[in-house]
Amino acid sequence: MIELAAGLPTPLHLPLHPDALLRDPALPDALAERCAATRRAPDTVTVLLAERNCMTDVVSLRRRCAALRRHGFSIGVDDVGALHGSLSVLAAIHPQVVKVHHTLVSSIAEYPEASAVIEAIVLFARKIGATLTATGVDSDAAVTALRSLGVAYGQGAALGGTDHQWRDVVAVPPLLVTDRPAARDDDSAGDAFEGQTIRELLRRAMVASVDASGDEIRDVFGLDEDLLTVVLLDEVGHIAGVIPRGTFMLAASGPFGHALHARRGVLQHAVQPRLVAPDTPVADAIRLVTSRSRSRVYDDLVVGDRDGRCVGIVRVADLLTASQRNQVDVAISLDPVTELPSGKVVEETVRRRLRDPNGVAISWVEVDRQAVVDAEGFLAGNALIVESAVVLRRVAASMGGGCWLGHFGAGAFVMLSDRNAADRTVRSLLDLRPEDRYGRPVDLAVATLDCPPTSAAADVNGLSLRLAELMRHAHQLGGTAWTGASAAEPGIRVQYASRPVLTGTDLSQA
Repeated sequence: MIELAAGLPTPLHLPLHPDALLRDPALPDALAERCAATRRAPDTVTVLLAERNCMTDVVSLRRRCAALRRHGFSIGVDDVGALHGSLSVLAAIHPQVVKVHHTLVSSIAEYPEASAVIEAIVLFARKIGATLTATGVDSDAAVTALRSLGVAYGQGAALGGTDHQWRDVVAVPPLLVTDRPAARDDDSAGDAFEGQTIRELLRRAMVASVDASGDEIRDVFGLDEDLLTVVLLDEVGHIAGVIPRGTFMLAASGPFGHALHARRGVLQHAVQPRLVAPDTPVADAIRLVTSRSRSRVYDDLVVGDRDGRCVGIVRVADLLTASQRNQVDVAISLDPVTELPSGKVVEETVRRRLRDPNGVAISWVEVDRQAVVDAEGFLAGNALIVESAVVLRRVAASMGGGCWLGHFGAGAFVMLSDRNAADRTVRSLLDLRPEDRYGRPVDLAVATLDCPPTSAAADVNGLSLRLAELMRHAHQLGGTAWTGASAAEPGIRVQYASRPVLTGTDLSQA
């Protein structure tokens, strides 16, 4: 569909089944590549997910949506109010676009309850800063009813039939900027959230011309009691200033306020915007908010592109909520004993690192915890796992930023490193082997799979099975052992063995 819309001078709504997004973690990258090939900026594309299909795995779906937003895509939820559904899905996904299903719209005249549901969705959309659109608006009565409920946008025969023509002037989205910063590739715990940018918190900006009068701005603020900022644009669409609600309403409601300001240009009330880029990290935006004048702490941040055009606004309350949510999500993704990433985060990180242009080395590290548990009890076993995590962190820190650690149960760890640093990393680990509480080094079994760039298309399950084969050979060697292989070649090598190896170093025939 992106190819079919190549060259069209309007934003694009792209329907996508949530299951497709959940099955293929690489889909956000693939969509971004399609946009690049057709010279379409991702921030002109809204990915529409049907609400009734979003109930399967909301947590994973939210992570996938975060990946789409990091590329610049907007997220929309379609068919809201159709069949079964839940507003909790909208709360989790935090869409920028909400589309009400036509069956709910057509029921307004017949069922008063339909109006109550739409009114609730309007309020909900305002609170999360989403643009609400009603579909199937087929009569003038429906237009009137929707307007009275606060719905600002609609689709349907009453708003433009099949013979409707393009206007001479349309909003043309910019071509893809070739030097746009790449999406953050943060390898920290809970990476789907740690690298969060304010692009994921964008709200639609209310804009007006720099020539607007005070009366016009007052009417704009009157339409939405939650509106805090109006962004002023000059004749070429660049940001010229902002009108904060508090400042303007105070001036307009003062003595002779209406007489002084109603017909005069509103530019006299404008202040300099707190301007940020779409890829500004949430943490940096919070620092910007708290480092400026206290009188403007709660003013909206204005998000602008490289050409000075307004992309949207970000609420300070959303920044604080995102920061708190980040802390919760990161905590959920960490193993409670080692505080290392675990669960799905490990799998997602492996998939992403496999797409690295230089490839990656995957090392599976097993600590002989069972021997300690059998001799000294489960508390000593837990202490050993904590000690092992400390040693692994020390090794990773000595190798620089290219080394990532995860923990996937008991004494099993995963270590991702640059291919050219994998040998040094594992040898350093073998030199700093974790010790039990009596200071005795504990045996390690290590299996390292070298994955060149050609491995990006490989099945992760297949690579996992290959690592399991390497680990079986390491266990067969006994003591502390390290086996290695290349994902692109057959054969297994013994990199290190604390006990004598009877038959050479190639175990491909074992």
